[in-house]
Amino acid sequence: MEKERGMTEPERPKKLPYIQEVTDAPVQRSTFSRRSMHGQLATLLGGKIVAGMLPPGAIFPPEAQIMAEFDVSRSVLREALLVLTAKGLLESRQRLGTRVRPRDDWNLLDPDIIEWLMDSATDKEVMELFEVRVVVEPAVAAIAASSASDEDIEKIGLALGEMEGAVQSLRHFIGPDLRFHEEIHKASKNQFLAALGKLVGEAVLTLMVVVQVDEEMRRARLALHRAVYERIRERDPDGAANAMTVLLETARADLLTAVRARNETPERK
Repeated sequence: MEKERGMTEPERPKKLPYIQEVTDAPVQRSTFSRRSMHGQLATLLGGKIVAGMLPPGAIFPPEAQIMAEFDVSRSVLREALLVLTAKGLLESRQRLGTRVRPRDDWNLLDPDIIEWLMDSATDKEVMELFEVRVVVEPAVAAIAASSASDEDIEKIGLALGEMEGAVQSLRHFIGPDLRFHEEIHKASKNQFLAALGKLVGEAVLTLMVVVQVDEEMRRARLALHRAVYERIRERDPDGAANAMTVLLETARADLLTAVRARNETPERK
């Protein structure tokens, strides 16, 4: 029986740093458990791959070496590698072993990969993620203004109301903010745009964590979110698109400021 079976609480390996408590993130968007041993290992190795410490084409060391380095069982290691393989980061071939796949093969829309990218992202990569929102969201807001049902508009309004009630806490603010944007995507009545809303949600979450939006920023953004909601409620496609553009331009300015500040910290110089 492997060492982690039968445990009521997951234990961290002696040599494996604990990556993230559930309470560390305001919204947990990961596709696997970060508290499990294999999840901690997958997070550590995934971050190294995305940061270029294990570059494309690199062959992983033998299983025994990794098991000894991180003090994990074979089943934990294999589960971690399966997680990374499913995300397009790794491939295993008989006689060749496990190697890092080319960057073009990575699932860059995966929430974990987005998070790992942002942990070591260049300014260009951060802004590229934001550009997804700039391209998509004004058009979706316009479509939603034409297509939304009364129930859709009510859901968008409820999310906005929750944002207003949680404005003093970033942790509690992010969840309603994500729902606000995702409900707009759903209101487009386009299944592909609705699915794309999940990606936008990851961008919203990741970028808010990067920026660390303070209460003053959150209060200012509330008015901009309300403008988007009102234009959708009034069935004004052009007004909804314009209001979303203003919201995103404000967020872009905040993001640029945060990125520059981040690059001035000692650990990133």
